[in-house]
Amino acid sequence: MCLTNLPQCAPLGIIIRTVHSDKVFAIIMPSKILLADNHSMIRTGVRQLCTQLTLAGIVEVTNIKNLMSQLAGGFSHLVTEINFADGSIMDRLPIIRDTYPELHIAILTAQPEKMYSHVLLKYGIIYFI
Repeated sequence: MCLTNLPQCAPLGIIIRTVHSDKVFAIIMPSKILLADNHSMIRTGVRQLCTQLTLAGIVEVTNIKNLMSQLAGGFSHLVTEINFADGSIMDRLPIIRDTYPELHIAILTAQPEKMYSHVLLKYGIIYFI
């Protein structure tokens, strides 16, 4: 599915699928996004998409250590991979959710969602890209 096949708001957001259904949504992203992925090609692609959509304020990190230190920068959204060389986001979710309860989190991964959906829902994460 491409952006042109979605409703009028699609050019302002990204396409996502929720972990609890097969519904596809377009969401409007704010201007301050923390992008955490250890694959430069993925980060480049997401950055280019956001640039095309005129979304600014993206900071990239490649590991859990930098992700945790950058979160204090006042981000409204976190788009993150699950597994990193120095750990898993799954181990950090309790800390992230307790410290930043208003942070919107989207999981960007090739991992099967069924393995993680029960934990993600527990922490209020409904976005799985």
